[in-house]
Amino acid sequence: MRSIMMTFVLAAAVLAQSNDKGGDAPPDPCTFFSKAEIESAFGHPYGPPKKGSTMAGPTCMFYSPNTGTISIRAGEVMTRADFDSFRTALGSNAEPVSGIGETAFLTYGKLYVLNNGHQLVVGVSGELTPRWRAALIKLGKLGAPRLRS
Repeated sequence: MRSIMMTFVLAAAVLAQSNDKGGDAPPDPCTFFSKAEIESAFGHPYGPPKKGSTMAGPTCMFYSPNTGTISIRAGEVMTRADFDSFRTALGSNAEPVSGIGETAFLTYGKLYVLNNGHQLVVGVSGELTPRWRAALIKLGKLGAPRLRS
């Protein structure tokens, strides 16, 4: 548990450093995907989006009593080197996923995507089942081209 916590502290530091590099503000995570796109990917109805914030930036949550919470962060500035460093720090807990953006990986119920110098993070609460894994990948493929350059 302590190593997981240290990994997330490292991730927050890398993300904070990346976010300090200037540029436009990231897009609104509550409008990055439509509610219909979320529901299509996961196959369940969701409540309205709820804005929130983490150390890494703005976030959006969609809740369903059937699946739990879907969280989204989108458009944070991220260099390939920082993204790769974060993935390396996760070690064997980071599962590479091909065919999404420039590079992507799954870890701890979250899909991290890098494309055009920006990051997309989509997560599910609870256990990462094969069905939720496929839904995260579907959203990653849909969202990667939307990350601006």
